[in-house]
Amino acid sequence: RRVHGTPPQALWDAASLALAHGHASALAGSAKELLARAASKAADSIRLSAVPLPSSCCLAGDILAAAAELERDLESGGGGGGGESAAALYAKAATDGYERGLRVSARDLRCGIGAADAWLSAARLQRQRGEADAAASLGKAIGLFDALLRQPESEWIRQGLASNELGEARYNACCALALASTPAGGRIGECRASLEALVTAGDATASELAADDDLAHLRGVEWWPLLSSGTV
Repeated sequence: RRVHGTPPQALWDAASLALAHGHASALAGSAKELLARAASKAADSIRLSAVPLPSSCCLAGDILAAAAELERDLESGGGGGGGESAAALYAKAATDGYERGLRVSARDLRCGIGAADAWLSAARLQRQRGEADAAASLGKAIGLFDALLRQPESEWIRQGLASNELGEARYNACCALALASTPAGGRIGECRASLEALVTAGDATASELAADDDLAHLRGVEWWPLLSSGTV
């Protein structure tokens, strides 16, 4: 069956156009409304499909992630409230969008990337607020990144992803591990090995790592000076 009306991609594009002209409250409100409509239509499209396409699920996730980013910016500027929090929207992007696509095709890399990034974004916000859900969100992100990075590079090429997207996935996987690590223990050894491999492979520079807020709490560990100087 088909869902009639304005396609969700068009609504998402309209919201993006509204945001491109600034974050004034009226424009932000318009973008929120458009993204909500797009998310609803994308959800209808998935619901009415016996077996939804992973690409449709990925689009639904992208729309919800865009709504989460807008809500995050509004919350940081004191203009949020009255709806789902940014962290909740990121989680919804994962569960109602990307992970639905993974249930159809577990090897779909775009859905996997979207789900992992969404859970990582949710975890960042939850950690900032001291919410207990942060650990669970990080665990989901780490598991998804691990599954992604087990796929051979040839599979990334076969699915039409650029080489830099694999590098970005490796980088974000390191960020997730770092946020789950503590200088006194946790996953610190795994985190160190991943960060050193990242620099060695050329997927990040030492200066990038030194400036990354996700890694700030690791700057006091004994091996950080070697990493940040590039002598790993």
